[in-house]
Amino acid sequence: MHRTERFSLFIIFILFLFTVFTTGCSQSLTTEGSSTEIPTNATQEVSSEDPVTEEPSTEPSAKEPSEEEMPPEDTEVNYEVRLNAHRGYRMAGPDNSFPSFRAAGELGFWAIEADVHETADGHLVCIHDSTIDSTYNGTGAVADMTLEELRTYRIDNPGKGPDLSTFSDEDLQIPLFSDYLKICKEYGCLPFIEIKVNLKGDQLSAHIQKVIDEALACGFTEDEFMITSINMQHLRAARKLNDRIIVHKCIAEISDIQLMDNLNTAKDGEPPRAGIAINIQKLHIEENYDLAEYAVNLARKKGLLVCLRGANDDAQMQAMIDLQLDYIATDTYTPEMIGERFSIE
Repeated sequence: MHRTERFSLFIIFILFLFTVFTTGCSQSLTTEGSSTEIPTNATQEVSSEDPVTEEPSTEPSAKEPSEEEMPPEDTEVNYEVRLNAHRGYRMAGPDNSFPSFRAAGELGFWAIEADVHETADGHLVCIHDSTIDSTYNGTGAVADMTLEELRTYRIDNPGKGPDLSTFSDEDLQIPLFSDYLKICKEYGCLPFIEIKVNLKGDQLSAHIQKVIDEALACGFTEDEFMITSINMQHLRAARKLNDRIIVHKCIAEISDIQLMDNLNTAKDGEPPRAGIAINIQKLHIEENYDLAEYAVNLARKKGLLVCLRGANDDAQMQAMIDLQLDYIATDTYTPEMIGERFSIE
C-alpha cells in the first residue's frame, strides 16, 4: 500500500475513535442531569396561587376494597335521649292522674313530672292548679279542702287522653303524692316534682321539707329526684333545706343561668345539683335554634343540667335531640317513638 494511503486510513481511524468517545460522554451527562433534577421519589407542594392540573396516571389504580374488606363503621350512639313525661304520659290519661303516671312508667320514660299541692289537713296531692275547677267535677281550692273532701270528686276532664269511660272509678280519684312516688319507684323513673303552692317563709319551707321527706321515705336518695319550680324563691328555700338534692328552674330565661349556677352545690368531679329549662321554642327557625344553642352551651359551661321547654312536634323534638339536651319534656312522644322517628348521632 502506498505511504499516502496508509496515512489517510490512520486519520480516519482517529476521527472514528473521537466521535465514539464524545457521544458516550454526552449521553452520560444527560442521564446524570435528569436524575438530579427530578428524583423519582420527589413530592411537590402546590401553591393555591398556582393551580396545577394533574396529568392522568398511566399506572394501574389500586384495587378498591370490597364491602367485606372494609372496616366496620362505628355505629355506637353515645347520646341517650331521656324523656320526661310532663304530668305523666298525657296521651294515655288525664293530667296528674293514676293512668298517666302508670302509662309513663310502663312505656319506659326516664322521669315522670308531677305538680304538688297540699290539702287543708296537710296531705300532699298531685294536681296542676291550685283549684280543682278545671280538672275535677267540683269547685274550690285544694288548700281549703281535706283529703277526704277531695276524694269525693272525680276527674271530668280527659285532657289529651282517651275517653274517661275507659277508666275505673279509682283511676279518676286525686292521687296522693306518695302514690305517684310509688309508681316512679316501681318502674325506675326519676320523680320530677314541681312545687306549685303559693306559700312564703316558714310555711313554704315546711311544705318543701315535707316533699323531700316523703321522697326519701319512699326509698329515693337525694340525687334520685328533682325539685323544680318556676319560682326562684321555691328553689332557694329547697336549697337552704338540703344542699344535696337537685333543684331545677322551669320556664327560665337565659339570665336565670347565673342564678341557678349559684344554687349548684356540686363539687369538682360530682354530677350537677342544679338544672334549668330555658324557654326557647319554635326551634325550626334558625335564629331561635342559634339562640338555644348559645344558651345550652352557656349553661353547660356553668356545670348545669339543661333542657328546653317541651317538645311536642317533630321539628322541635329533632332540634332538641340535635342539641343533645340532658332530658326532654314531652306530652306526646314515647321512648319507643324516638328510635323510630328521629335521627340520633
